[in-house]
Amino acid sequence: MKKHISKETLISRFENKLSKNEKEWVSKHLKECSKCAIALKKVGSLIELMRNDDSADAPENSIQLAKNIFEPNADSKKGFVKRILATMQMHLSPLQPSFNERGSKPSMRQTLYQAGENSLDIRVSGEEDSYKLDGQILGTGFVNAQITLSRKENEYVTTTNELSEFVFNKLGPGNYDLKVTKGSLEILLRNLEIE
Repeated sequence: MKKHISKETLISRFENKLSKNEKEWVSKHLKECSKCAIALKKVGSLIELMRNDDSADAPENSIQLAKNIFEPNADSKKGFVKRILATMQMHLSPLQPSFNERGSKPSMRQTLYQAGENSLDIRVSGEEDSYKLDGQILGTGFVNAQITLSRKENEYVTTTNELSEFVFNKLGPGNYDLKVTKGSLEILLRNLEIE
């Protein structure tokens, strides 16, 4: 059984860095072994490609592939979805008016929900029939996450900004379901009361 030439030796051969004895042995072996001859051609092609590469950065498709490794895209991989149900951790609201004072409801209400390793900060403000919902996902990897707010037959969709914040305006009073979708992760918040 013949011993094949190592990759290091093939590289040295291509770059003319072998001693006279090594050159003779490698040349003789390459004439007898087609596998090593093919390997030398591949090494040579790779070295020439690297020598002639004048690009300042990696190709765009390679950069996108590397980004997708760390931030999966829902379209790139169909499979299981990890669903996390958000639970209320803390409810904050301004002081309620005293008895006989005008107004009966605070103008803004803030609630913090826990969803696995992440949290949702939800703020509801408004009066009568028009409410605004401001939210922020506290955790990493939620930039451009899809946020879906639904109630009966109505469904509203938006995406988060670079701070993982989102807003829904002009909402009617009632109970809504909120869903955060990013890659194969879904965070569900059921029966969010807006009033």
